[in-house]
Amino acid sequence: MAQTRWLFHCHCKIKIPLHHGEGLLDDCFAIMEQVDRLYNSYQSGSFFDQINQQAGTWVRVDDTTIKLLQTLKRISVLTDGAYAISSMPLLQGWGFYEQDGGRIPTPTALSDALSRVDDEAIQLESNRVRIAKGQSLITGSFAKAIAADRVIAHLRAQGVTDAIVNAGGSSICALNDASHPQWHVRVPDPLSAEQAQLRLPLANACFSLSGSANNHLVIDDKRYSHIVHGRTGWPANTRQVLLRTDDAFLGDALSTAIFVLTPSQRDAVIAKLAQEFSFSYRRVEEQGKQIQSTCF
Repeated sequence: MAQTRWLFHCHCKIKIPLHHGEGLLDDCFAIMEQVDRLYNSYQSGSFFDQINQQAGTWVRVDDTTIKLLQTLKRISVLTDGAYAISSMPLLQGWGFYEQDGGRIPTPTALSDALSRVDDEAIQLESNRVRIAKGQSLITGSFAKAIAADRVIAHLRAQGVTDAIVNAGGSSICALNDASHPQWHVRVPDPLSAEQAQLRLPLANACFSLSGSANNHLVIDDKRYSHIVHGRTGWPANTRQVLLRTDDAFLGDALSTAIFVLTPSQRDAVIAKLAQEFSFSYRRVEEQGKQIQSTCF
């Protein structure tokens, strides 16, 4: 039994055994809707929206927001600022939110945007958060993954041992038992989301995908990714990152972080990330070369 609903600007699908009933599916989507309201920066009144709207002043938030920001700030430090949830000024500078398409920002405009991108400037104090004036946080790299994690936790609590939660194809969590030992995840081609590249087995784990096939700008016949480097201000040239880990939130954040790294940063930074977090990954470079951990 499965249902698909539109949340986080994407299709979210949950599949469970028929005997658990549709009521459980309703409960699961209610959990996702709550996460959307509380932690999606695009939702008016969410904790992250309040932080953005009141930039420069302290904003009271819940424990979850503090824990999320602690982890995200740590990932930003480990990537030397390449991964930055304060990168909204850069995305706006490139025109990702304009209907008439994007543009390459002028050096002056890029410098101005970069001056407002700094995750170290996100201040945490007890249950309060403050960002600098002119800053804006974006939750696109992790919000729907929080929802997937919470749904999986709820399903486990209800005794479900066989299920899959698919949030937009880029954040997928699987539960498995002896009767159904694994699911198979369809991985799209890095350049065309409509074409399947391969199918990967997934069992009692989470799969995250970062790519630009569905989200990019075309400027002067060149494609630019929506994932922007927090220090250079330029879109990443990586084609695709696949990542497997135990929870979706960490998986989505890390897949984005690994995607945005420049080739010169890649090996050293991934080694630092691997010292603190458990994951396996595959990264497809601009030239199509695949770099991966041995256990993926």
